[in-house]
Amino acid sequence: MKQIPRFTILLFALSLGFFFRAAPLLSADENSVELVARCEAAVMQWQAAIDRHLLDESVDASRLVIDLQRQILQSARDELPAQFDFYLAANKSYSDTLVWLAETLEEAGDEQSLAIRQELVSLTESRVAATDEHLLASLTEQSRSEVRRAEMLYGEGEQAFGNRDLALALSKFSQSAEILTEHLGATHSTTRNSLAWIPYLHEELGDFSVAAREYIREVELKTDLLGEHLNTAKSLQCLANVLQRSGEFSKAESYFERSLDMRLRVAGESANETAIAHTALGINCMWLGNYAEALPHLQRSQEIVSELPYQARAVAANLQNIALVLSMMGDYSRAEPMYSEALTHAAELPDASGQIHDNLGLLYSALEEFEKAEEHFHSALECYQNLDVDQLKIIASADEPTDLSNDKSSDLSNDELRAALDVAVLRHREPLRKIATVINNLAWLYRSRDQLEHAEFLFNKSLQINQAIAGQRRPEAAACLDNLGWLHMEEGLFDKAAAELEQALAIRTETLGTMHVETAVSLRHLGLLKMSLGEQRQARELISECLVARRRLLDETACVQNERQQLLMNQSLRIALDDWLSVTEDETAYRQVLDWKGAVFLRQASLRSVRSDPELVPLVDELRSIGSRIASMAFSIPSDETKHFAEMKSLQLDREQLESQLTQLSTSYQDTRQHAELTAEDLQAFIAEQDQVALIDFIEYSRFVPPYRRTDETASISTELPPPSGGQLDRQRCFVAFVVTASGPVKRVELGSAEAIDQLVDDYRANYLQRAFAADAALSKTGIELRRLLWEPLETHLGDAKTVLISPDGSLGKLPFAALPGRSSGSYLIEDFATAVIPVPQAITHLFGDATTEPDGMVLAFGGVDYDVAGNVPPAKPKRAFGSRTRAAPAESPVGAGRSYETRLAKYPYLPATNTEVNDLKQTYEDEFGEDGLDVFVASSATEAEFRKQAPRHLFLHMATHGFFAPEELVSSLQMRHDGSRSSQSKSGFVGYDPGVLSGIVLAGANRPILGGDDGVLTALEVGELDLSAVRVAVLSACETGLGKAAGGEGILGIQRAFQVAGARTVVGSLWEVNDDKTSALMRDFYLNLWKEQKFTLEALHEAQLAMLYDKGRGVRISTADNAPDISAGAGRRTSPHFWAAFVLSGDWLGM
Repeated sequence: MKQIPRFTILLFALSLGFFFRAAPLLSADENSVELVARCEAAVMQWQAAIDRHLLDESVDASRLVIDLQRQILQSARDELPAQFDFYLAANKSYSDTLVWLAETLEEAGDEQSLAIRQELVSLTESRVAATDEHLLASLTEQSRSEVRRAEMLYGEGEQAFGNRDLALALSKFSQSAEILTEHLGATHSTTRNSLAWIPYLHEELGDFSVAAREYIREVELKTDLLGEHLNTAKSLQCLANVLQRSGEFSKAESYFERSLDMRLRVAGESANETAIAHTALGINCMWLGNYAEALPHLQRSQEIVSELPYQARAVAANLQNIALVLSMMGDYSRAEPMYSEALTHAAELPDASGQIHDNLGLLYSALEEFEKAEEHFHSALECYQNLDVDQLKIIASADEPTDLSNDKSSDLSNDELRAALDVAVLRHREPLRKIATVINNLAWLYRSRDQLEHAEFLFNKSLQINQAIAGQRRPEAAACLDNLGWLHMEEGLFDKAAAELEQALAIRTETLGTMHVETAVSLRHLGLLKMSLGEQRQARELISECLVARRRLLDETACVQNERQQLLMNQSLRIALDDWLSVTEDETAYRQVLDWKGAVFLRQASLRSVRSDPELVPLVDELRSIGSRIASMAFSIPSDETKHFAEMKSLQLDREQLESQLTQLSTSYQDTRQHAELTAEDLQAFIAEQDQVALIDFIEYSRFVPPYRRTDETASISTELPPPSGGQLDRQRCFVAFVVTASGPVKRVELGSAEAIDQLVDDYRANYLQRAFAADAALSKTGIELRRLLWEPLETHLGDAKTVLISPDGSLGKLPFAALPGRSSGSYLIEDFATAVIPVPQAITHLFGDATTEPDGMVLAFGGVDYDVAGNVPPAKPKRAFGSRTRAAPAESPVGAGRSYETRLAKYPYLPATNTEVNDLKQTYEDEFGEDGLDVFVASSATEAEFRKQAPRHLFLHMATHGFFAPEELVSSLQMRHDGSRSSQSKSGFVGYDPGVLSGIVLAGANRPILGGDDGVLTALEVGELDLSAVRVAVLSACETGLGKAAGGEGILGIQRAFQVAGARTVVGSLWEVNDDKTSALMRDFYLNLWKEQKFTLEALHEAQLAMLYDKGRGVRISTADNAPDISAGAGRRTSPHFWAAFVLSGDWLGM
């Protein structure tokens, strides 16, 4: 039989104490004495059941006690007011017993707990009402007079509020509350009515910090007085709302959650009040960018209101909110029909229809379908005209200036419109606010279409409406001023722009605080204006403040976001860093770059610590299971694409929810925000401890080019940039590098146009590096130009460095710097420097930390994989190419078989040289260390399951197999940019693949996968969920394992990064498809250097690549270089970088 939890026994003891303190106050009549005796006996039975830890008997006994307490309470109620003190004690004792029963039933999952909670609420309300009445009855005549004066002040406050004199209203209500608190106490309902106005009016006046403090006092008062009650839950939500408005979304979330939890207990899962709380929490999650959490709350709210008596407004609002989240996720194809459904429900509700049309206008604006967007914005205004309010008809219809050539400010200057606005502000504030929003959105549409005069007229009109609604110094007015200022800056009207932007910033700073995201927008816009005016110092100060605010937002939201959400938010706020790089032209900019770059990588890497937490193991296992299912589905052929992509979308949302839970539960993850970050000085000190090492940190950014620099001065900064066009603000994608050496300051070097460099990188890869018989890359014009742009400006700052650590960004992640032309004609950079990749400079010191897991083995090797081994259940039909395309296997190249496939082919051919490769590795290892510690899996044993089991317990991993990298046309969910076309994916509602399934390595059974199980492709998504903290070196001897989807400032999102996020210190991956035999030869030399010669990891790879470069027996002769050292019998013969440059070391270059 079920036992009672210990905490309920403690609650019982509390209840028992209250009861016996109340019992002596009973009247001494015979009936009362009998009730006391019976209740005492019932309490003893209850206690006996508790002592035996028997749940069912204890519940039954408590019900008997409750029945008797109910009778005792009624007896006391009949004796009021004489027995008031006894009534309070009896009520409290009765309440405590109900609390015990409710919490016990809740823990047991018994739905009867809701009825007990509702009885408890009624009991509380009765006690409060009786207390109020008792207080009033006990007042002196003087106090009664003061209470009447307070009530008069309350009425004056209501009148002032009706006249929109909010400051006067606040004064009246505050005076009323002060008097009532003195004479009735803060808990009396009359006092609470006055007190309730104070936080609300502070919020309306934009004093959010004061409003939050007052709401906290209100919550505390109601918690003490009412306990778990709907009024308490509403106050919690009001507090959350004001925190949300002030930009403190993470703080707001906890109060929204408390409000929802309380409503669930007090009102039940299917109450309208609960639906309201789900909606509020879902919207807050949406603003946090936590869409995976937002959707379930909004969908649950919709389910609740759909079952209640017809609520067209609530149903339409919920559908609209869900559609809005889908739009923010880029899932426009699912959002659009949901908006249409919402319109159907709102057909008889013009104001609701207006808001839906407004959001549809925004959706089509995002799709750049501007004509449709304009239609919906105008339809929204027509809806507000249909409210049958004359004043709104006048205001909503005036959406065009009568004569743009004469007046761009606003037609609201005429008497009729001013009068309409005056009336509407008093009587129809909410629809008027929505009209202002539509007008503002329509203005943005005209601005994007370069209809600047029309846009300016509408921005002015929206400003006047918002100022009339909320006053001159409100955030809504600030938004309009900011829009106008930005528009005037684009037009070159700097004086007007300065006045408007400065006013907007002052209002937002005053009402929202310095750290709010909207304040950051104003800081950024004004900073760029100051830059345009040549006021560099002020520009730097403003942009710096903006960066601090946006970085704080990223840090606060990261603890509740998964990786994809963090990357998306990082991208959306990245513009502030670009502005910082634009406004600073010296080395001081690097401090912010260092803080920003790779922040998501560091947070994800810190999450691996949770995998060893026993309490979190179930979540980790479920996350891994879902990841495998996503990876498997990504490669399968759906019989029903709509259903298939819907299920895949659902799995992705489930995965994101689990990741969000892990980030919230992981103390170590959250602690990463507390730790001191690596500074430029720390980094330089670390570099100084190394032997002849330098770091080059590249970053791609979008440089703001203001009008004042549209002269020859621009050329002094970078002659590679194309001249800006006239008349408009310009942005140009650029590369900049920061060089960190052992001594001297960090050097900043502008490298010019990113577009030009991107094109050169692509050409160099396609025409020289990826082609075995191409002309000599070192002598090519493309290679020489790349060296001139990318390397020569940096080499002068490297000092005596022999090893160069490179942190690439953008397209540079695809370029092996070792294959650039060297100092001498016909030579390569590998002959001048050893190079290694450092994905995140912030993490450089972490590479040398102690492993968190002790390995059991030394080397784990996979090779000679049997891709045709049968699964338990053969697929119903053969696989097609990834992305539902078919493609025949390519013919074998003249230089031998490769290890890469751009798509998931019907067949992965066997790679015989990989068997030789792992045998060579085995022989090399055994010659040096013996047989212990070596585990080799070949043929059918080289499975995904075996890798997951074995990889975490080895120091070295070697994967000799096919690599997989999806083609560019398969868009990741981070890069989805809807252009208005309707592909099969968009029709299904699928908005892009998880970047983790777009690259991987191929293992046993890939040609005959198990349905519903492992499919033979180990994706980056699956690798990233392992704990590889014991792994020192992972060699991915498969092609294109160094590629992936670029994420600005976060490197390449692919299989190599996944190994590093999982904890591997060093990863050797490839950048293109390489001949199978040549790869085996390179790997043989690498391990000989590493184990037999006991060289550092980078040194081992570097010398193996040099050996292939110079050894005629290992490649194809391309050219002769005079300076080639005589290190082999083939001295003087040059091997194409196609064969030796593909493999790049990333991470700890000194390992082992």
